[in-house]
Amino acid sequence: MSNSYNLKPLSEQVIVVTGATSGIGLATCRMAVARGARVVMGARNKPLLHKLAGELRQAGGQVASCPLDVASADGMERLAGCAIAHFGEIDSWVNNAGVTMLGRLENGSEKDHRRLFDTNFWGVVNGSLVALRYLRDQGGAILNVGSLLSEGCLPMQGMCAASKHAVKGFTDAFREEVEDLQEPVSVSLILPAFVDSPLLEHAKHHRHDDYFLPPAQFAPEDVAAAILSAASRAQPEVRVGPARSLPAARRKAKVHPDRDGLHQSISNGQVRGLGLCARTKENPLMALGALALLGVGLAFLSSSSSGAGRRPENERTTDHSAKRR
Repeated sequence: MSNSYNLKPLSEQVIVVTGATSGIGLATCRMAVARGARVVMGARNKPLLHKLAGELRQAGGQVASCPLDVASADGMERLAGCAIAHFGEIDSWVNNAGVTMLGRLENGSEKDHRRLFDTNFWGVVNGSLVALRYLRDQGGAILNVGSLLSEGCLPMQGMCAASKHAVKGFTDAFREEVEDLQEPVSVSLILPAFVDSPLLEHAKHHRHDDYFLPPAQFAPEDVAAAILSAASRAQPEVRVGPARSLPAARRKAKVHPDRDGLHQSISNGQVRGLGLCARTKENPLMALGALALLGVGLAFLSSSSSGAGRRPENERTTDHSAKRR
């Protein structure tokens, strides 16, 4: 993938980030500001959003904030307008906002399923289409945060996995169309493995279901670094974690039946969650043991899932690269 998209050095960019009040989004904003970028933060929680933006400004960053719901195309237009009003341009747009729910598919309501897709899928669609209109004249990058769940499934997060499959399908098709039109816009799909973000703490839980989930393998800052790398150097896909496999090791999740991060923001401004990475400093031996166990499970899954007819990952990525003029 050639760098013919007029991508600027990060220190010269205006970067728009959705889902900016916790986890990967907040980590990306902080890292971008630390590297000299001007940042526009978007999220649902208006008081928290303005508070976090204010903290970054007090630390010397150039930061604007715009409350919005990514499910609304009008909200995305306001976010773009905020960036233009404050900084006069947009160079990179990060579609990061995401939600999940824990429980069996049959126990989720249609309202919950649709709300999850409104955020995880339509938020990416809305952001990508709005961003393209602002970037096509000057060049830039659109960065969609998906998940390695788009290449597998996970019981008790079935609808979230389905939404991530949809994000990958949309992003791949969108990239092909943008390249076919020879637009100077890089379209990247960021595929994290299991990240120690507050996503699961914010999830909606269905009563009476037990959850056994993979332990976190990576920190939100790892994903933030991958996002910002793709913002300054075009890459069709960036994986943060092992390819095409899900961990065999599981941990039981706490049940919070009254918690609902689907229909309202319950973000608390935290980057880290309660997973493996958060405990690494307290007990590094425990972390190493868990990672070793994950390695055994990953090796098994990788060997058992590599069937005939599947194209190697490096071959598929090379094909993407070759299509760019």
